[in-house]
Amino acid sequence: METSWEWGARRAQIEACVPHGKTICADFAADYTLVSGVSNWWGWGIAAMLSLKSGLDLLPTGVEEACTLWAVVNAGGVDGISLKNVPTVDGLSLADNLKILERLTGITAMCQSTRYIL
Repeated sequence: METSWEWGARRAQIEACVPHGKTICADFAADYTLVSGVSNWWGWGIAAMLSLKSGLDLLPTGVEEACTLWAVVNAGGVDGISLKNVPTVDGLSLADNLKILERLTGITAMCQSTRYIL
């Protein structure tokens, strides 16, 4: 049996519950585990943790995120699931993604206001 330092920290759960989990699971664990269904959300999670650590707001605004997605589409980028040149992320609409960003921004602001520190 592998130890957690050799394999992804949540490998067993991911292999059991996520389609293609064996293929897509991280091979190595980290000091902090951050699980996400969409890579953009994972990046926002990192920005939220760095915001808490630094005391700065490092998350993008909804407008910034929408502009970024449209810039990707206008440059010829495609959705990672549909492979279509549309303003979606892994099959999810811009509006759905912005709802997640808004919730994360609110949680991060609440933690900053209570002086929560990692």
